[in-house]
Amino acid sequence: MIPLFPLLVLFYFVMRDKMSWPLLALAMAFLGWSYDARLIRSVAMSLKSREFTQQSVFSGMRTSEIVLQEHLPYVLPIVFYTTMNNMNWSIGLEVTLSVLASPISTPRPSG
Repeated sequence: MIPLFPLLVLFYFVMRDKMSWPLLALAMAFLGWSYDARLIRSVAMSLKSREFTQQSVFSGMRTSEIVLQEHLPYVLPIVFYTTMNNMNWSIGLEVTLSVLASPISTPRPSG
């Protein structure tokens, strides 16, 4: 996994003249999905080995029914949490990149 902040700072300064909001959002989404995917995959893998999943299989439920009825109530709060966390992270990162990209102004002497 690549550290995202230095890579996004580099991307932002290289593409400064052509940077737009959708391009920055696309870059953040393209680089940040793996963290959430690992978390959701680990929850799904733990649900796979639980007793209620095995009981559902033995009772004759289809895979889609197991996923929708048994696993989704456990996975959905994590998806919502990661979505909200990503929104906060994106806002903070955009503010940080805006501050870093703004020219430093020195106070002019009055007189």
